[in-house]
Amino acid sequence: MRRWLRRIVLACVTLVVLAALAFAFAPWRPWLEARITRTIEAKGFGPAALTIGNVGLRGVTLESISVGGVMLRQVQLGYALRDLRDGRLDTLDLSGLAIAITRDAEGWRIGDWRPPAPVADAAPVRIPVDRALFADLPLREAKLREATVNLALADMKATIAGTLTANLRDAPTFQYRSDAWQGSATNVTLSTGAVALDGALATDAAQWKGIWSIAALTLVQEAVVLPPLDCSGSWEAVADAVALIGKCASADRQYGAQFSLDYHLADAKKSRLRIARASLPWSGGTLGVKDANVPLGSRMPIRLQVLVEKVAIAGLMQSLTGDKATATGTVSGVLPATIMPNGDIRFAKASL
Repeated sequence: MRRWLRRIVLACVTLVVLAALAFAFAPWRPWLEARITRTIEAKGFGPAALTIGNVGLRGVTLESISVGGVMLRQVQLGYALRDLRDGRLDTLDLSGLAIAITRDAEGWRIGDWRPPAPVADAAPVRIPVDRALFADLPLREAKLREATVNLALADMKATIAGTLTANLRDAPTFQYRSDAWQGSATNVTLSTGAVALDGALATDAAQWKGIWSIAALTLVQEAVVLPPLDCSGSWEAVADAVALIGKCASADRQYGAQFSLDYHLADAKKSRLRIARASLPWSGGTLGVKDANVPLGSRMPIRLQVLVEKVAIAGLMQSLTGDKATATGTVSGVLPATIMPNGDIRFAKASL
């Protein structure tokens, strides 16, 4: 990662020097813009276009950047002249990123560019947690403002927008803010209010720690509409795994959930979603689940406890038997259940 970041910063420094020359010799600016775009296209990231804007002793601005279908409204590079000699920048500020990421039968596509197929025995992605790595970065602060990412993966679509600010060198931290997310999958639509994610590299361990929140999370599945849920929690990340803890609740507290997620980058089969408890009003009472352990990387049976509290027996019997049995009154208790990989639900013996 250090080598990759240094290459990017050195490329930015080169652009600064070239832009400064263009500013000093204005008639050469169109020629230099064309030269830069041809260089980008020669690397396989075309078509490319950009405009060299303001150039000064403390920074340079590039505008209307387009590279392989990825759009940027503006790039601002901040620097001190003495740092340029050492191949270092102070700030990198990207505004108005617009990018489409899709996955189809031919693989992934980012804008107009198709990355090479992953190597079967390639090393898994690792999260940078080494404080020494950040201390040696040639960039102090990076900002990504008003970015919009459109995802299209099989039958799922999503639009993720927001602003990301990262302090990279002294005390590594980042902050993400978004006004809203939107997404859809088969028969399901998702929308949110404000989304926030904060993180900081721990001083006493090789890991990231932070908090997250999602306001007004709304799910609609055909005729079923859940009320907006406010969700929040904490997260931690080491080099090869991410752990998240959270809770969600409606304004009236009738709908809610408490859960945790463990995701392993090197071995997805170890990843688990654990639902400590989730409940919603149903048939005059409350229906919920607890102690559900959901494997994310493999098709395994899911064991859980179904919670029934003062539910009308008529509604319960209709759901379990399809109107083959009827009864009156209410029922409460716990039903041990197993969800099989094919979707079948099996209930163990229980007393209600």
